[in-house]
Order: sequence, then structure tokens, then C-alpha cells
Amino acid sequence: VVVVVVVVVVGVSLHPCIHVASSTSLPLPSELVAFNSTEGEAMFMRAVARGFALPFWQLMTSFEKQQNQAFCSVASSVAVLNAICIPAPVDPDYSPYSYFTQNDFFTPCVNKTAPKEVVSKTGMTLAQLQNALSCFDDYINVFTTYAGESSPNTFKDNLMSDFSTPGCYVIMNFDRVNLHEEGHGHFSPIAAYSPDDDTVLVLDVARFKYPPFWAPLAEVFESMNTTDSASNRSRGWIRVHHKNANTIAGHLSL
Repeated sequence: VVVVVVVVVVGVSLHPCIHVASSTSLPLPSELVAFNSTEGEAMFMRAVARGFALPFWQLMTSFEKQQNQAFCSVASSVAVLNAICIPAPVDPDYSPYSYFTQNDFFTPCVNKTAPKEVVSKTGMTLAQLQNALSCFDDYINVFTTYAGESSPNTFKDNLMSDFSTPGCYVIMNFDRVNLHEEGHGHFSPIAAYSPDDDTVLVLDVARFKYPPFWAPLAEVFESMNTTDSASNRSRGWIRVHHKNANTIAGHLSL
């Protein structure tokens, strides 16, 4: 005798890629769109079609969660440095292979501007991250913009320029409150821009807390146009360019 059991789940989407909060992670606010949702996938395809998703492909090979709750700037930097394909140190855990990790990011130069023991407790300001990334200026150019001294249109122009050019990446520093999330100051890389939806794809390095998500560009800008009490300046974004960004090989072209 063969018994066939059919289970019907009522009120639950059967799409396999909908983000559902676990017992420890948080649900995304309704204003944000999970990258791995049906709507998020459609936004991504539109961004790809328009040619503004180049960073995504490289970042997804190196994207990792922050190893503690103060290392969002460090995890974002490591993801970008590995994606941008510059010479990396050999971490003892991965010897003989070279790879930036959140521990060996703290070179002697980085430790001068942002000591590891301090960052582990308080994180970094936008200026500190700019100085830390500038330690790798043999291979990259670093450009910092404070949202309080800029505009949404400038932010959009930066994204459209960088996301259609191989070897260019953007890290944003924002206040979660303005995106209706729990928490405050945070860093994460941006991986794509969809002009049809006017949304940006944020690869949240606090992967234990929130998944990658799409957010309206205007709200993202306002989340950066907030004051960091540690620096008394606004938050903003950092553009990281390979010094040979226009000729660099090995990056996907769409």
C-alpha cells in the first residue's frame, strides 16, 4: 500500500528565496527588500541589464560577516580589498595562500590610525577608515565624501560611475535607525544600483542580524546624512578604486 501525503502550507510564500528571520536574526523592515526575494531578484536583474552591478560579482567571492559587533568597517574593508585583487598578506591560518582577513587587516600602518584593540571596542569613524584604507595606497585610491557636505544626486552619480567601471567599490557608513532597522552606526559595502527602482543593494556585513537588502537611494543618503557622535561629523561613503581601474583585467564585464 502506497500512501501519498500532500502538505499544503497556507499563508506562506513557496518561493525558496524569501528571507525569513531566524530565532536570532531580525526581519527586514517593510521599507527594505531582501536581495533573495522575488522582488529583490527582479531589482538585481534590472541593475544588471542597465550595467550598474559590476561590484557584485567580485564582492560575492569575498563577502564575509564581521567577526565581532564592532568590526563592520573591518569586514567591509576586507571584502573590498580581496575583491579588488591587490597583493594580500599570508595569514598563518591559510598559509601558503595570501588572503586579507579581519585580523591581518591591522598592519602596522593601520594600527597607527585605528589600533585593533580600540576598534574591537568602539569601531571606526569615517575618517579613521579612510586613513586605514589609505595604508594600501600603493594599489588603491581612496575618496571619502561626507553626506552632510554633499547631495543625493552626487551620491547617485558616484554609484553610476563606479558601478559601471571594473575595479571600483563603495563602502557606506550609515545610521540604521534611518533605514528603520535596529542599531545605529554601521558600515557595509554597496554592490549594485538599480536606476529603474532608484535603489541600492547593501551587502550587510552583520549577516547574523540582517540579510543583504535593497533600499531606496534617498533613504540611504539620509541614513548617511546623520551625525557620528564620535567625530561630530556626518557619516558618508568611501570610494575605493584600483589604481588601474580602467585597464584592470580579471573582472567581469556585463
